[in-house]
Amino acid sequence: MTRSAPRRPSTEAPARPPVTAAALKRQALRNALLGTVELLQHRQAEQINAKLIDDYVALDWFEWRGGALQITLTGQNICKQIRSGLI
Repeated sequence: MTRSAPRRPSTEAPARPPVTAAALKRQALRNALLGTVELLQHRQAEQINAKLIDDYVALDWFEWRGGALQITLTGQNICKQIRSGLI
């Protein structure tokens, strides 16, 4: 039985995963989130695109409560991460 030489650690940077359409869409939603929250705070929800609202609801970043659109705890946490520069 022969022994193989020990492997040396690679000096190459790890390959990045390919950017998907879903990842691009999620990033676009993150980019628009603070502006959307600001519109809600100023009671200007009618200025928010309906498709954008649907996407936020699907991600559980917003929800309909009693006929009013409101940010969820998840959405609040995403806002905090954006503001702190984590994402």
